[in-house]
Order: sequence, then C-alpha cells, then structure tokens
Amino acid sequence: MASEIEAVAKAAEEVAKTAGKAIDASGGLGKFLERVFGPAIEEYGGQLHDNRRYRRAANMLKLQQKWDRLRADHGITEQPRPLSLKFGTALLEAASVEEDDELQGLFANLLFNTTDSQSKAETRQAYVAMLQGMSGFDAKVLFAIDQSPDANPGLYPTRTVYTAKLPGDFVVATPGAGHVIELPPEPVLLSLNNLARLGCIVPAGVWDGAVSYGLVTFTPLGQAFVRACTVAEPGGQRGTETDPTSTEDQDGGLDLSVT
Repeated sequence: MASEIEAVAKAAEEVAKTAGKAIDASGGLGKFLERVFGPAIEEYGGQLHDNRRYRRAANMLKLQQKWDRLRADHGITEQPRPLSLKFGTALLEAASVEEDDELQGLFANLLFNTTDSQSKAETRQAYVAMLQGMSGFDAKVLFAIDQSPDANPGLYPTRTVYTAKLPGDFVVATPGAGHVIELPPEPVLLSLNNLARLGCIVPAGVWDGAVSYGLVTFTPLGQAFVRACTVAEPGGQRGTETDPTSTEDQDGGLDLSVT
C-alpha cells in the first residue's frame, strides 16, 4: 500500500482516537480504500498527501462509516464492485473535502450504489460534479422536486413541477389558462438557479422570451442523479437503478477487480 495512503490512514487513526474510537490503520480507512479501488489504490495514494490531511481524513472516516453502515443495514457481505480509477478518484476526492453532513450522506449513498455488485447505478462522473456544485439546501430542494406531483402528466416522461411552495410543500392542482405562475421565496429561487446550472432542471419559458423558475422541468439527468444518490430501505429491492455501462468508464478496460 502506498506510503501516502498509510499516512492518511494514520491521520484517520489519530482523528478516531480523539473521538475515543481507535482504528487499525491497516484494517480501517486504508482497507476501505483498498476495497473500493482494488489494486489501483497505489495510484490514488499520492493525491491524498497535502496539508489538509487530517480534516480530509476525518471526512473520509465519516464516509467509510456511513458506507459500512449502509452495507450492514442491507445485509451485504459480498465483495464490493470495484470503481474505475476515473470515477472513484473523483468521488473520494470530492467527499474528502465535503463537511456538510447531508451531502456526505449523499456521497455515501452514491458510493454504496456504485459499489453494490447487484446495482445497475451508473458510475457517471457528472454525478460527483453535481454533488460538489450544490449546497445541502440545494439538495433538499432537488429531492423535494423529485417527490412533487407532475404538473402535466400528459407530457410523460417529461416531468414539470410548480415550485412556489418548495421545499416544504407542493402545488398539487394544475393552474388553469391565464394563471400567473407564482415564484418561490428567494432562497429557493437561488437554489433553482443553481440546479439549472448543474443540469438538474430547466426553467419554463414564458411568452416574452423570458424564463420562470415558478415552473421547472425535471431533466432526465436530474432524475437519474436522484436515483443514483437514493438508497432503498433495508429489505427493499436492490439493483433497480439505471444501466451501469457508462461511456465515461469505457476508457481502456482498467482491471480493478479485487482478488
């Protein structure tokens, strides 16, 4: 194992000792990274050596604990599906500097789904970039959109959602012709602007060429992202996500299998 990874594992050990939970550097975080990456761990190790090592190690330890808890809750004992170096490096790098607990939970969900041998979740690097680009409140708004009723079911599979009452409530009834689309409060409006930037939603066009964030289209990418970051309740059906064959990971057939 790379000396840099051992250094991070040692840093995590010190973090854990401070919290009263000493871990074995060879069997804790370092082992977690090895299980996720397989033999490619040495190539990843050099990127973890910087002056933020201890804070990043603490975040990685949180990620490991969430991931382990998800696997235990779902009774998963089989070997994890190894990640490609491209996707795995991006995910762990982003998660190591994320300190928002809600977003950490979404990173753990994404890691759980993409390493589950029965899952069909795509290892799409855009999902990592989307998580990096949003706040915890943005994520709350996005998941509220996912749970909102479709404003125009006749356009299925396209989904449109009225946003005036998000994230705590929904506009259930479809306004009639001539209805003025109500805008949400400013914090939600700012989140919607950011979610549009990330490709999760598209604002509605209005008659004068402007756009309105009072009605948004929930894009296929946004829907797939929410599925990739959602974990079924324990006892539920696993492996129901989208096809894992992502064009982003067809880049040379890097063998990361764990033996």
